[in-house]
Amino acid sequence: MFEYRLDDTHSLRPADLADAEALAHAVAANREHLLPWLPDHVLATPQAWLAERAAEMARGAGFAATVWRGGELAGVIWTSKLDVAHRKAQVHFWLVRDACGRGIMTRSLAAVLEHLFAQRGLHRATVRAPAGHPRVRPLLERLGFVHEGVIRESVWRDGTPCDDDLFGLLAREFRRPLP
Repeated sequence: MFEYRLDDTHSLRPADLADAEALAHAVAANREHLLPWLPDHVLATPQAWLAERAAEMARGAGFAATVWRGGELAGVIWTSKLDVAHRKAQVHFWLVRDACGRGIMTRSLAAVLEHLFAQRGLHRATVRAPAGHPRVRPLLERLGFVHEGVIRESVWRDGTPCDDDLFGLLAREFRRPLP
């Protein structure tokens, strides 16, 4: 079971259905901040989304961890497109607004990547993010991700087709940040 203490205040633990209320509260309180990151169905029904992640984890078909600050849910990291045969997954993440810019996601994502590479045997992880997002590229590059390109008009945000940046990381290129 994956559990990780980031510091005296922050920790990671496997996402659980018992987190549904905390997730719903975090999403509702940070809706505008999360719009670029989360599909509409997650924003509308975070409890159902969490149930889907829990079912995937139970089947060994996914991974999801919640980021906690004291007793409050501060973010989530999860996989999609987990392909055991080809040892790869797409990784997604978000933090509540007031947790951003403090190194929390760098440490959280590093712990999850270490788990995925060392414990789950993955060889490759990818991240898709809103093109040109000012915080994403530096965060991912600190961990060894490489910008692999732009996926043109791949998502719709506010009724407009938008580009995503694609980042990739091979297990051998992963750089664990210093504490």
